[in-house]
Amino acid sequence: MALEKCPSCGSESLIRTPRSKVMISSFGCDLHTADEHSMDCLNEKCKYTSGTIRINTEEGDRLELPWWKRIFS
Repeated sequence: MALEKCPSCGSESLIRTPRSKVMISSFGCDLHTADEHSMDCLNEKCKYTSGTIRINTEEGDRLELPWWKRIFS
């Protein structure tokens, strides 16, 4: 994983930090719908964090559609 440039301090010290997986239960099975991560600066003086960023999986994108689009697509 490559380091990126921090918007706060300007050094190459920004790294993607995994936070959690978002799951839903449906008919007795768990579906992985999204991943959450944040961008954190490794510089001890900066302490920049981007907050939570959520990225949907293919199943999560499909579940965000209205029910009639899920049936007919």
